[in-house]
Amino acid sequence: MDADWLETQRAILTEAADLNSKLPLYVTVALSADAARNTDQVALLMEGAEKWATAGYYLVFEHPNGDYLVEDPNWLANALDVAAGFRLKPVKLLSATVITKCCSSAAPRLTPSAPAHG
Repeated sequence: MDADWLETQRAILTEAADLNSKLPLYVTVALSADAARNTDQVALLMEGAEKWATAGYYLVFEHPNGDYLVEDPNWLANALDVAAGFRLKPVKLLSATVITKCCSSAAPRLTPSAPAHG
């Protein structure tokens, strides 16, 4: 995660907002175990997210090594910091989910998503 990554996320959010769908814009933030373990990347994410115009967030964290119970203190502290930081924003935190396996690359991902209907 770096300034280019944050700029890409900002561009995605801007494009999604420009669609003017009249639906609230929710963002999925998926962090690999390595990204969640890295304090500098977590700080960069939290700083960049301050500028995102969104109605809410859905957070997903990959467990390190696919372990069910995480014992890595950096990962635990950073995952809690991210969840707490997004929870304190004046928008909805839809969910903070932890997964034990990630099926794609270790890069953090952010994708705009529409709320579920039903």
